[in-house]
Order: sequence, then structure tokens, then C-alpha cells
Amino acid sequence: MRKFSEQYAKRTGTYFCIDKSVTAVVIKGLAEHKDQLGAPLCPCRHYDDKMAEAAQGFWNCPCVPMRERKECHCMLFLTEDADFVGADQLLDPFDCNDDVDAHFDNDDNAVDNAVDNAVDDDDDDDDDDDDVVISAGNSWLKTTLLVRDGS
Repeated sequence: MRKFSEQYAKRTGTYFCIDKSVTAVVIKGLAEHKDQLGAPLCPCRHYDDKMAEAAQGFWNCPCVPMRERKECHCMLFLTEDADFVGADQLLDPFDCNDDVDAHFDNDDNAVDNAVDNAVDDDDDDDDDDDDVVISAGNSWLKTTLLVRDGS
């Protein structure tokens, strides 16, 4: 999840929090949810039913508010003008526990594909849901991205 977060920050022009412990805790929470739920559900919200929320996809990282408006409730991805924004788009591996990196193997192509899928905007105007498959080593994460029309 660390590599995914770094590449997503670079691709979207966002930065990590100046307090690296915030970033580390969020990434660890995402990794734990990915293991437990099969999806990197936002760890900074309360859910009555985490499995249902993960299946719905709205709060799977990067969540819909992040993809649409660059609004990250967790303070993982911050815009340049945000309070507490740091200057980094890369993390020192020591800032994150080693077990966080285990959730994506060292296959950089898998991480690249996951980031490409997360930042790829869908330009078609149909009302169909778009399925994105994120490959990470031997595990597969299927997330349905709901296309919002702003209404």
C-alpha cells in the first residue's frame, strides 16, 4: 500500500501529511482492510457494516471524494494548499511498518496497474458501472467504481 500511495500522490499532484505518523497509520489501516475485507476501505470512518461498505466501493481508497475533488478525509493525499501538507510524495520505508509493504508484493507492474486504474478517468457518459480490477501479486481486488453525475 505504501508504493500505491506514493505513485497515486505523484500522479495526482498531492502530498503526504507533514506528520508522517498520520500517513503511516492510514496506510496501515488501508492494508489491514484490504486483507480483512478484500478492499482498501477508508480506515478513518465508522461503518455499521464494513463488508457492505467495501462491496459498495464509495469509500475504497482512493474514495470517490478523492477521485472527484481531491478531498481526502484521512489526510493521506493532500493538495498543496491544505493545512498540514508536507513536501513529500515518497515515504521512507522506516516511516511505515514492513507489514504495510507486504500487502503489495514487490511487483512494480502490479502497483503501476493499480495506480493507473485508480487515476484513469472514464470519459464515456453511459450510466453503466465501470469495473476496475487491481492486481497485486497473487491476490485480486475487484472494485466497482460508481460514476457520479454531480446530481
